[in-house]
Amino acid sequence: MPFLDVTEVLADPLIAAQKFVVVRRLQQVNQYGERTNTVQRFTAFGSVTPTGNNSLTRDAAFQVAGKTVQVVTKFKLRMGSKDNNVVYDPDLVLWRGDYFIINSVDDYSEFGVGMIVAEGASIDYVDQAPMQPVNPL
Repeated sequence: MPFLDVTEVLADPLIAAQKFVVVRRLQQVNQYGERTNTVQRFTAFGSVTPTGNNSLTRDAAFQVAGKTVQVVTKFKLRMGSKDNNVVYDPDLVLWRGDYFIINSVDDYSEFGVGMIVAEGASIDYVDQAPMQPVNPL
């Protein structure tokens, strides 16, 4: 069991934290059985890093690059879930112009109260180009 609380480091914008947007989608079913989503947007802070296989897949008819991220945050991200008979679709994380659907959430409270690690996969068919490095001169 770790004895080092890294909460402050991961939440400090000068060290590791980045601002990202969480899109929470609440499912509602009308009287005709049709499903609609109510969308809420939240600003969150945490560490967002690319992960996994981000390779290009080519086919005769298309090409697409898979893109995945890992998010470490205190914001309570959700996968598909139910809370008091209210059903939620998995959260979307908007980071660097791309949307990532949350497909796993793990409790990392041993590293700091309320810390979670989430994995997300891009839902965009074509993702944004990588950010250009900033010239420090």
